[in-house]
Amino acid sequence: MSQVKSPSNREGLFLLHVLVYPAICRAIRPPPQNSAKAKKLGGGRAARKSPIGEG
Repeated sequence: MSQVKSPSNREGLFLLHVLVYPAICRAIRPPPQNSAKAKKLGGGRAARKSPIGEG
């Protein structure tokens, strides 16, 4: 019978910290309130110059 080596507890925690934790942090981070950051990310308050359906 061959034994499959499972990752040690330390390796498992390392993978959890490196791969999962940053994804969780990005998922729950609120959108930027700073208008400069919002514009840089492609957002902004006045994205359209005319209302939808006109123009």
